[in-house]
Amino acid sequence: MSSSCSSLLRRRIHLFRLRPFHSFIQQRPRPLSVATSSSSPDSFTVNFLTTQCNFPLPAALTVARALRIDESSTDKPLAVVSLLRSHGLSPSHVARLVAQRPVVLLSRPERTLAPKLRFLSSFLPPSFVSDLLLICPCLLSRSLQAHIEPLFSLLRCFLDSPEALFFAARRGQFLFTCNLQATVAPNIALLLSSGVRSGNIAKLLSTHPHCFVVPAARFVEAVNNAISVGVGPGMSLFIYALRAMLGIRQSRWETRSQVFKRLGWSEEEFRIAFQRAPLFVLVSDQKIKKMANFLMKEAQLKASDLSRQPKLLMYSLENRLLPRFRVFQVLEAKGMLKNASENKRNGLIIGMFTCTEGEFVDRYVRRHNTAAPELMGIYNCNIGNKKVYVKKAEGDTVHGSSEKSISS
Repeated sequence: MSSSCSSLLRRRIHLFRLRPFHSFIQQRPRPLSVATSSSSPDSFTVNFLTTQCNFPLPAALTVARALRIDESSTDKPLAVVSLLRSHGLSPSHVARLVAQRPVVLLSRPERTLAPKLRFLSSFLPPSFVSDLLLICPCLLSRSLQAHIEPLFSLLRCFLDSPEALFFAARRGQFLFTCNLQATVAPNIALLLSSGVRSGNIAKLLSTHPHCFVVPAARFVEAVNNAISVGVGPGMSLFIYALRAMLGIRQSRWETRSQVFKRLGWSEEEFRIAFQRAPLFVLVSDQKIKKMANFLMKEAQLKASDLSRQPKLLMYSLENRLLPRFRVFQVLEAKGMLKNASENKRNGLIIGMFTCTEGEFVDRYVRRHNTAAPELMGIYNCNIGNKKVYVKKAEGDTVHGSSEKSISS
């Protein structure tokens, strides 16, 4: 991103931060015509929900306990339904939205609801608007000027397609209920000023937008912690290091460090492991013990091997490591692997664990299909609950369950 564009982003974010705090606080909808939870269903409201909102009777009875529509003033709820339909919501969409947020029928259609729908439609196609409202119906209760407009304008600085905007919004529903001024805006500004590339910020917004919905002080702490362990803001792994630090407190970090020291790692090896695969620190203690027991006792890898390849601790034991290790054992027992030193043997096992599934099957199963036709069956029978359906290649002999056969 050019320096002029970066400056523009910072100015925009600064403007968001200048908004008064109270403007970001969600305003409560007025309780007019909202029934108490103990109220009995109003017959007219039930009839309205079934005829105008496509509700089945049981659902209408439930919603009518919390909502009462005045028989003498149906213009507003009818206008709301019509407005929602005009913006791409099908009858079933309207029913689901009202079921989740009944008070939407009491909105002022032209004054509050229509401007929000028009704004969302300017960013997203109709199908995305309807899906977004069903995922996060509380969006309709947020202020357009104080929250919705600044949020989408900020997201569009980094996410330049409707699809990217929608998927970020779908994954980050907290974005619609958070205080932008205290979380998202200053956190993004910090990343920009620290030298994180806009493309990496976009990736984090797309995949884990909840990372930005934390208090600014906590976010600063996580950024500084990631840098202190040797993962700088300019590195592509920085966003993963940031995710890890946001997911683990300093006290937990110290505890996790002790767990790995008991496995034989030094403090430096722990730091190097974090620099190579930061998210491994989020693996549970129980899984770490289970994985280390298998890798060091059964596979006979060394602690130093794990510190150089910490992502091994993040794989599935049942669906990845065990099936591949059974293949290795057969190849080793049949003398189909070259005699090698311990380091080369360990390197081969690590390579078998870390390669893609297609590469593994091609290199270690297909290649030896003639001399060891049972390999395919052994691999499939040990693959746990995972089912892979792949076109059978000419000359393959598949042993084991046909449901789980892998042939390419």
